[in-house]
Amino acid sequence: MDVSDYGRYIVVLAMVEIFYLTTGFGLSTVAQRYVPEARIQASNKSLRNFLLMLVARRLIYSIACALLLCAVAHFMGDAIPSEFGPRYIYWIALLITLAASSSFLDEVAGSLLMQGLSQGLTVGRMVVKLAAAFYLVLVQGSISFMDILLLETGATLISVICGHVVLARGLRHDSDGTASSLPYTNTSMWPVAGRFYLVQLVGQAYGPNVTRLMIGRILGLAQTALFGFAQGIADMLRNLLPAHLLAGWIRPLMVSRYLTSRDVNDLADAANLVLKLNLMGVVPLTVFFLFRGDAFASWASAGKYGQAGLLLALLTIMIGLQTIHLLFSIITITLEQARASLVATLLAAATLPVQVALIAHFGATGACWGLLASEAVWLTCATYLLAKNKINLKWDIKGSTKILFSGVLAGLCVWMLGFGEPNLLDLAVSSLVVGSVFLVCSIVLKPLRNPERELIKGMVPARFILW
Repeated sequence: MDVSDYGRYIVVLAMVEIFYLTTGFGLSTVAQRYVPEARIQASNKSLRNFLLMLVARRLIYSIACALLLCAVAHFMGDAIPSEFGPRYIYWIALLITLAASSSFLDEVAGSLLMQGLSQGLTVGRMVVKLAAAFYLVLVQGSISFMDILLLETGATLISVICGHVVLARGLRHDSDGTASSLPYTNTSMWPVAGRFYLVQLVGQAYGPNVTRLMIGRILGLAQTALFGFAQGIADMLRNLLPAHLLAGWIRPLMVSRYLTSRDVNDLADAANLVLKLNLMGVVPLTVFFLFRGDAFASWASAGKYGQAGLLLALLTIMIGLQTIHLLFSIITITLEQARASLVATLLAAATLPVQVALIAHFGATGACWGLLASEAVWLTCATYLLAKNKINLKWDIKGSTKILFSGVLAGLCVWMLGFGEPNLLDLAVSSLVVGSVFLVCSIVLKPLRNPERELIKGMVPARFILW
């Protein structure tokens, strides 16, 4: 793709995510916290009706907000930038509506312990888009912004239809024909969902989606493309990390276990496991990007973004902080502690002027530093407020330090070897050195504790748990 077209594509992806988070009006919290509760407490018939109500609400909200967006764009006319003018705005409105339904379906499926469905849909969308993009390159020689817009819309439409059909079939039959059909109710559900929705709204002020929009506004589409390229690789790697998949599986498990035992230590054990597994992916990737990031970016982008190495390293570190943020969010939603999240989010949002200044002076790299600063503020504040409410989460600092130490040794080894050519062979050797040294060190140091190993035994045989 042309750099400017790719920059526009990155802006559209930011719009998709912002639209989903701002137009749900608390439905995400209901899906994450109360669908697992309904799965445990309600009959199949009541659960099916509850889910039907949630899916219908999400679709209605999306359509209404998308129509409002089109109306505003129509009346603003020439005030809309030409790259997002009337030719594209209706397709963008359709895309964000479908993407919102797809994202909500992923959350619902995860809460129903149907991760196979959500992951299958994700992989399916990727395969469809890659196949279509490959065909367009063969036929046309390149891909335009309109091509990628139509491609995203088509793949998402197929995913939404298939996902809802599979979900409906899975919930079609009631195991007990005499089971109560009374609707599932929880008096605290909508008040709690409303407070966490406010957290989501405020959180958009300083998150990566708004950062992409600010980069486009302050620095132009070329820098937006550079940032989007680095963030796209970081997001792809995050999605491939085992711990990212585990986080989706463990969210409903954490809610269910807490509802059964009311023991915060169960939450802490699960949170420590997810954090360590994510660090075991994030740390070696960060080391690789610190020493070989520019060469990798040059090879991956055919020379277009050869200076993106530092961006890749910073955004990979960001994945680690986002993991902790995700775990805190799961815990605060499970414990219905909306105040801690809200205050932490408000303080993090106050760093927005700092982010703007960093972007203006240091470009896309400054945007990464700003994001890291806002996450650090959020995590510090959330930790303090939970401790103040006598919710003391016991993080295993010793185990995490062992993982970081393994990364330091891997970095020293690849630095001493001094590989520097941007070709596939040298990059493969460097990655092999980093991965091998890190793997051996982490196996020797064994960063996991016994409670964490017990959790893993539910998924893999004990003989494969080497850490």
